[in-house]
Amino acid sequence: MLVGRMFWSRSVAQRTALLLLAGLFLSIMALATPLNHDESQYVAGAVLAAESVPFRDFMALQPPLAFWAWMPLTLLFPGWSFLAIRLSSALFGLIALAAVADSERQLGNESWRWPIGALLLASTNIFLFTSSVARNDALPGMLLALGMAAGLRGIMGRPGWAGAAGLFLGAAAAAKLSFAPSLAVAGLMMLLHRRRLGIRGLGAFAAGAAAGLASLLAAFLLAPEAFIFGVLRMPLAAPFDWYAGVEDGWSLTLPGKLLGVAGAMLVGPTFVALAAVLAGMRKDGRDPRVQFLLALVAGGLAGALLPTPTHPQYLLPLLPSLFALLPHALERIKWREVAYVALGLFAIIGIAPSLFALSQGFPALELEEQAHRIARHAEAPIATLAPDRAADSGLAIDPRFATGPFLFRSGSVLTVSDAIRYKVATPAALEALFKERPPRSILIAHEAGGRPGAPPVDRPLQLWARRHGYRELALPDGVGRLYVATAKIGDWR
Repeated sequence: MLVGRMFWSRSVAQRTALLLLAGLFLSIMALATPLNHDESQYVAGAVLAAESVPFRDFMALQPPLAFWAWMPLTLLFPGWSFLAIRLSSALFGLIALAAVADSERQLGNESWRWPIGALLLASTNIFLFTSSVARNDALPGMLLALGMAAGLRGIMGRPGWAGAAGLFLGAAAAAKLSFAPSLAVAGLMMLLHRRRLGIRGLGAFAAGAAAGLASLLAAFLLAPEAFIFGVLRMPLAAPFDWYAGVEDGWSLTLPGKLLGVAGAMLVGPTFVALAAVLAGMRKDGRDPRVQFLLALVAGGLAGALLPTPTHPQYLLPLLPSLFALLPHALERIKWREVAYVALGLFAIIGIAPSLFALSQGFPALELEEQAHRIARHAEAPIATLAPDRAADSGLAIDPRFATGPFLFRSGSVLTVSDAIRYKVATPAALEALFKERPPRSILIAHEAGGRPGAPPVDRPLQLWARRHGYRELALPDGVGRLYVATAKIGDWR
């Protein structure tokens, strides 16, 4: 009921129709968006979390809230986990759009233009990508948008909504650390408006934030050392190890990060929206709700620049507050007509990659079909740097490969003894790990990309399989290779 009240509007029919269309488009994009190698670690984590504990039983490189949120889907839809997780991202994106539309309405945009911010948000390539892949972006993005909508009510002196804002924003930070600056600036704004909120409001926000962050604390307490390595040490060390090796150190510098952020903003109306908000809000800083949203814009920018290197999807923390403010700002700038034209043109640019993807087929369905075929030829457990490709085979994934290619390709940041202790595979530790517990099947070639002039990342797996007499089978996609310890007879029908 709490969330439902946030989205009530006099234009119920219009709101429902637009949201249904957006939901349909996002669902189709979940089928059509090209496969992304980042998805491997998230799908593996969700599947493994059904029977084991992140960090204690398998290594992870992200906080586990997303794994725990997706884990029921892997149980409800066995054999279709990848598709279910992708569709959940579409649902999270749809809820985020509704929260942005509600936030626009709270600022007084009750006219026909009420959904303009949400519709423009839906045209950004960043939003469309994160809402159609199995990554941990859409979940915290939704939680941030819900926290924003609740916070706009809470900052006006409504303790219950302040508590809801703290809960949603705390959970967003717990799901992905780059959303933590948004929680911090929201807390600062609540503190600045403490007279309106009172002790009850501040206490409610703090209690909500603590509850939202609880999953992060639980994951740490279950396996402190592995958690610190996976969530803090590894993300700080691995990019420098990898990008230096591929001769792309520029991406790690501040100018490189700023250029990457600017480029991502231009694939859609984000850059124009930011310019309009900065221009329109210069003399409109008295409204606590506007101040709250501006603080979230600043926190979102900080969150985008926090990771190294910066990728387009890291801009997601900026988008909900930016596009919620946009209609309000457009009414206060002199170049309004020019802004509308520019926003429309860049919206076309932002949606173009998705429209192109629609013309290329449905990779998500192809992945599921191949996983079901693998089930007829492989034996469990399956060792692979692309666990998303085999997760829906119904055969167990080797948990030592739960991080996909990311830790394996940066194995130099981990000693052999540490790899064995953390139950994670690296090239140097492969022989020792497989001697203790060899996999029955090995799937390679879907994550073969390596450093220039160097062998593919998964070459050590291929060599080990050949040395130990595993039978090789070529997958129907013409890319993958499956090695089975005791090969099953039959073709790929």
